[in-house]
Amino acid sequence: MSPIAIAAIIMVATVVCFFHPKIPNVPVAIAAGLAFVVTGIITPAVMFNSFTSSTCILMIGMMTIGGAMFRTGLAGWIGKTLMRLTGTTTGRIQLAIFLTTVVIAPFTSGTACMMIMYPLVCSIAMTTKTSMADIVYFQQMGSKVGSGFTFTGMGMIGTSAAILEASGYRIWSFFEISWWGLPAAILTTLLVFTIGKRYIIKGYPFKEPDAAVAAESNDLPNKFTLQMGLVAIFLVLTLVGFIVNNPKFPPNVCATLGALACLFTGCLSPKQMYQAVNWDIVILIGGMSAFSRGIETSGFGKLIADSILNVTGPQVSPLVILFILFIVTVFITQFMSDNGSVALMAPIAIMLAKAQGLASPHAYVMACLIGCMGAHFSIMASPSMAFTQGLGGYSNKYFVKQALFIELPVNLLVTMVMIPLVYL
Repeated sequence: MSPIAIAAIIMVATVVCFFHPKIPNVPVAIAAGLAFVVTGIITPAVMFNSFTSSTCILMIGMMTIGGAMFRTGLAGWIGKTLMRLTGTTTGRIQLAIFLTTVVIAPFTSGTACMMIMYPLVCSIAMTTKTSMADIVYFQQMGSKVGSGFTFTGMGMIGTSAAILEASGYRIWSFFEISWWGLPAAILTTLLVFTIGKRYIIKGYPFKEPDAAVAAESNDLPNKFTLQMGLVAIFLVLTLVGFIVNNPKFPPNVCATLGALACLFTGCLSPKQMYQAVNWDIVILIGGMSAFSRGIETSGFGKLIADSILNVTGPQVSPLVILFILFIVTVFITQFMSDNGSVALMAPIAIMLAKAQGLASPHAYVMACLIGCMGAHFSIMASPSMAFTQGLGGYSNKYFVKQALFIELPVNLLVTMVMIPLVYL
């Protein structure tokens, strides 16, 4: 059997497994990469080196620093301090919650930010007698907006970076995602406080906060401690290293140094570090990097790219390809995880860029990356949204409205405007 046929079988099996709700993504990613090793398309060294790539090291380092922010209470202190600025009116509470989550999410990930803010939000709702339905929406959207500013804001960014690295291209710089994140944040903020406030969450019945969870906010620190200061310094120095971008200190080295500083100063124990790292994301990144190499080495990726160009025409505008990649990724991410959808689409995007003779595939991969988080129409598209639904008491129509009137138009517009300006 030819390598292309073998790769096609592996890819179909991987897609089926990613679509199956009862099969975890992590074993699928490992099996997908290992299948290419067993069939001789890639070597064991290529497979297992993927788990020690600069992308994986960068993710582990920044997750460790994020864990130190949580363990020392720095993240909670930031949230509590910012929330003191709020008044008792619903509008000011909504704005304060939104801005606070935007500040915390870039360095702790959007999901972690939601968990950090949850006790605070419940406490504020109880104190001001505000319905959770009126404020959880702003917590969710703030975490989404904030997680679009940095490399570590969302696991999908690391997954796409690892696939770029596996194909021999540079990974995203730490703040590069902000080319999308900042314009999207501005547009999303405007829509959230107009359409979202008046149309998407209007009319929901009063939702009581969880009193037991609200009590947990009392455990958040009121005073700024020495260890918080140390973690803040290490985080700032790490970010400065990213910005300076000295060849001797690439991002993965800066992140490792920052993580080690947290460990050596006792801001985080080794056991706490292991708990802070989301190993599912790290393993998924490694496995799908090997999968990407297998798709490329076998020639199957080129076959897919050539087939697409045969339909659209070889001289098709890159803007058309951007649109196709974005829409297809938005569609498939409704039925599989965001990480899974970008992991499947990014290798195809890279092959399309090569087939068209583009100097860099970053534009096309970015379209897939934005597409995988471009619009979630249901809980199935993103299980973490079930958490939001439970907190706010929202119906399924809430997600449809949010995706249709805010997420999809904003992300499509930014994809079609910012990506060509930056990469093409």
